[in-house]
Amino acid sequence: MLMSNFLRQTRAGGATEASDVLVQCLQDLLRRLVSRKGVKHAIIAVERGDESFRWIGAAGDAKPDGTPMRADTPFFIASVDKLFTATVILKLRERRHVGLDEPISTYLPQTLIGGLHRLGGVDYTGTITVRHLLSHTSGLADWLEDRPKGGRSLVERLIHEGDMSLSIDDLVHIVRDQLTPHFPPQPVKAKRQ
Repeated sequence: MLMSNFLRQTRAGGATEASDVLVQCLQDLLRRLVSRKGVKHAIIAVERGDESFRWIGAAGDAKPDGTPMRADTPFFIASVDKLFTATVILKLRERRHVGLDEPISTYLPQTLIGGLHRLGGVDYTGTITVRHLLSHTSGLADWLEDRPKGGRSLVERLIHEGDMSLSIDDLVHIVRDQLTPHFPPQPVKAKRQ
C-alpha cells in the first residue's frame, strides 16, 4: 500500500515532489511502526543506489527514561548480523575460498580456538566445521545469553553495567573459559542432544 500510494502520487509530479512524497510515506510508516504494541523504537534507512536519495528516520524511546531514539543511537541488532555473516560466508564458498565442511581450524588460528569446545573430558574443537557454526549445531555455548557459574550472562552485564566493547579474543575467552558447551557438534539434520 505504501509503494502503490507513492507511485500513484509521483506519476503526476517531478523528482522533488516524488522525494517529498516518499519522505512523508516513510515518516508515516515509521510512526505507525512504533505505535504498534511491543515496538519501543525503530530506525529505518532508505538510499538509492545512485545516491540521489537518502533518508534515515528514528522514532520511539531509546531508553526507559524516555530518551528519544535518534538515527545515530547505538542499537542492538540481535541476530540480524547472522544474515550478513551467512551471506558473506556463502559468497566466499561460491568463490571457493571457504568450504562449509572444512574444520574452523582451517581458517582460524589454533592460538585463538584451541580448547574452545571441551565437553565431558573430550575436546571437540577440531571437529567443528563452518557449517556447524552457520547452522548452530556446534554445541558451543551462547556467549551472550549463557551464564557462567556464579555469574551474570553478558546480556545481564550489559543491562546492569552499560555498554562495553569486546574483541573476538574476549568472546572466545568467555566461551572457552567461562561457559560449558551444550552438546558435541551434530550433523545438521541430527536431533539435538
